Amino acid sequence: MLEHFTAPGSIAVIGASGNPDKIGGRPIAFLKRAGYAGQILPINPKSDEIQGLPAYVSLHDAPGTAELAIIALAAGFVPEAIRDCIATGVTAAIILSSGVEGAEADAAFEKARAAGLRLVGPNSLGTFSTASGAFTTFATALDGAWPTAGRIAIVSQSGAFGSYLYALIDLAGGGVSHFCPTGNEQDLSTTDLLAELAHDDQTDVIVLANEGIKNGRALIKAIRAAKKAGKSVVALKTGRSDAGRQAAATHTGSLAGEDNVYDAAMRQAGAIRAHGLEEAADIAVGLTRRPRMAGSRLGVVTTSGGVGVLLSDLAEEAGLDLPPLPDDAVKEIAEFLPFAEGVNPVDSSTQILADMSLFERLLSTTITSGAFDGLMIFLAHIGRNDAHFAAVSKGILSAAERFPDLPIVVSMVATDANRKVLEDAGIPVFEEPARAVRLLSGLQERSGSNEVETSASALPTPPNAGSLNETAAAAWLADLGLPMAVQKHAADEAATVAAADALGYPVVLKISSPDILHKSDVGGVALNITDEGDLRESYGKVLNAVQTAMPDAVIDG
Repeated sequence: MLEHFTAPGSIAVIGASGNPDKIGGRPIAFLKRAGYAGQILPINPKSDEIQGLPAYVSLHDAPGTAELAIIALAAGFVPEAIRDCIATGVTAAIILSSGVEGAEADAAFEKARAAGLRLVGPNSLGTFSTASGAFTTFATALDGAWPTAGRIAIVSQSGAFGSYLYALIDLAGGGVSHFCPTGNEQDLSTTDLLAELAHDDQTDVIVLANEGIKNGRALIKAIRAAKKAGKSVVALKTGRSDAGRQAAATHTGSLAGEDNVYDAAMRQAGAIRAHGLEEAADIAVGLTRRPRMAGSRLGVVTTSGGVGVLLSDLAEEAGLDLPPLPDDAVKEIAEFLPFAEGVNPVDSSTQILADMSLFERLLSTTITSGAFDGLMIFLAHIGRNDAHFAAVSKGILSAAERFPDLPIVVSMVATDANRKVLEDAGIPVFEEPARAVRLLSGLQERSGSNEVETSASALPTPPNAGSLNETAAAAWLADLGLPMAVQKHAADEAATVAAADALGYPVVLKISSPDILHKSDVGGVALNITDEGDLRESYGKVLNAVQTAMPDAVIDG
C-alpha cells in the first residue's frame, strides 16, 4: 500500500492549476522540479494545458488509470472526486482540501473504504518521497530548502508541524526519505503509515509526531515491527498539558490522552521519546551518524569543572548514569594530568593547554576503562582557536576511529570549518550542552518489552457484563495482579458497620453508584472515620448529600 503514495507510477491532480503558487499548482511544480519520472495528469475542465502538460476534463477522460490522485478542490467538490477515483480504479488519494465534512462526505469516505481506495487526509499538507520524486505536497517549506535525500522518514498528523521538523533535520545535516502528514485521518493514520514504513528499505529512522492516538495497541505493534526490522522510532507527542490536550482536540479531533500513559507505552514498545522538535531532529540525525549506546553509562570529559556539575544534573534528568572511573584509570590519569579533578566528570581544567597531546591520552584512558557506554566531551571555546582545535580534534577523531561502537558527542563553540571537521566524521557538535546530553539519552538502546503481546480477547473476562461498580472493578484488577486498596461493599447501614469492623478503623466511606463519576463533588465521600458512632453519623450525611445533589442517581450501597 505504501508504494502507491511513495512511488506511484502515475499521479492525477484533481483541481490542477497553472499557477504554481496555488494549492492545485504547487504539487505539479514540485513534481517537475523533483524529476518525477511517472505520468502527471492535471485534471481541470477549464484548461487544455497546465504548466506545460496536457490537462483533462475529468479522470474519466484521462489516459489510463492514475495510481495516485491528489485532490485539491473546494470541500464541497471532494465527495464527487472520491467517487470518480473509485469509478476509474484509482488505488490511493491524498486530500489536500480542508473542511470536508457532512453526510455526503461521510458517505463518500465509506464508499472509499468499501472499494479499497486508501486515503490520506482530508486537510493533509501532502507527502513527498525523495527517491522517487513523488512530491505531492503544497508545503511552502520546499520553497526555502529543497530536501536532501536521506534515511529519515517523518510521519506527522500536523503538516506544518512535520514540515518544520523536516526543516530542522535539514539544518542538522540530515536527509529525509519520506514526509507523510496525515491531516484529519479519515482513513490512514500515522500508526498505519508507521506500520508500512517498518518495512521500507529506504528508511532507517522514523520520526512519529502525534497529537492524539486512536489505537494504542496498533501503535505499539507498529513500533515493535519497526524495531524488529532494525529501524529506530523517535516518538514526539504534543498535548502533554491540559491546554495542549484541548488544542489537539480542536486541531485534529484527536484525544491527546495522559502523557504519562503515552510515555510508559513508548518505553514498553522500545521507541525513543522526544519532548520537542529540536530534540527529535537531533536524535533522528544522530541515529543515522553515530552508534547506539549499549546502556545508560555516560562518561564526561570536560575542560570546565562548573560545566561538569551542570552536565551531571542534565545527565540525571535525562535518565543517564555517571559511574566513576575505575581506580586504575584514575591513577593512570593522575600520572600525566596530576591536577585533573573528579572521577566522572573528568575535569582536565587548563592543564591540557600546556600540552594538547595529553588530551588524546586522556580520552584513550577514559574509553579503554570500559566503564562507559557513551562519551560526552565539553571543550568550551577551543573550537574557535584553530591551533588548539587541531591538536584536540586529533585525539577525538582518533578515539572515534579506534572505538567505532562508542557514541561520542562534543559540546563547544566552534567555527563552521572546525565544526565540519568533526561532523564529517559523524561526531555531532552542539553549543548547548543540554542538547548533547539529550542526544546521548536518545541514543540509548531500547529493546522494548520482551513480554508476549496480549490481545484484548486474551484478557480475563470481567465478572459481569456491562459496567462494574468500583468495588467489583477493583477486585477484578486485583485478580490481574494490580495492587489495590482493601475495600468492602455494603448494601445498607448494618452491612457498612460490619464491613468497617472487619477492615478495622480508621476507614473511608464512599458512595457506590454507576451514575456518579466524581463522588466527592456531591458529598459522597467521608474520610478519617475512627469508630462506629462516627461511621453511622457519616453514613447518614453521605447518603443525604448524594440524594440531594443527584436524586435520580442509582445507589448500590
